[in-house]
Amino acid sequence: MTATVRVALYVKSDPWATEHQLRELRAYAQAQPGWQIVAEFRDDRAGKRQPAMKRALGSAKLGLYDVLLVGPLDRVTRDARQLASIIEQLDAAHVALRSAAAPFDTFDPRSQIMLAILSIFNEWELAKHREAKRAERALIGRQYRRRKLAEGGDA
Repeated sequence: MTATVRVALYVKSDPWATEHQLRELRAYAQAQPGWQIVAEFRDDRAGKRQPAMKRALGSAKLGLYDVLLVGPLDRVTRDARQLASIIEQLDAAHVALRSAAAPFDTFDPRSQIMLAILSIFNEWELAKHREAKRAERALIGRQYRRRKLAEGGDA
């Protein structure tokens, strides 16, 4: 007989995408022998404010589940330090972080190394995206100033 593993699901995305992510995580969890979904947490917007993650971490501290199942790692956070903090809090509560999209489990030392590397790449990708946005805004500003000068106005 397989022991029951209590699983909490966590998704973070735009509101229209969270239901799709939850369906995928539910299907993944239901395919695992002995897994029982006991909670679902969703943050319906991108950004650093993650009230559902805070609730998930609080529930972990109370011992309400054994595994926090997520989709792609970048849906949790792209900030390596924030991810390390989340993993540290889950570890203190004896809860594993597991991804349905990547083969890692925070209770496995090899997975911990892979997770650290993935989080660094995610943070790098976010920095690249921010830099591209800054460059785009600067270009738009220069184009605006040139157009104003060409029209004879003050830039």
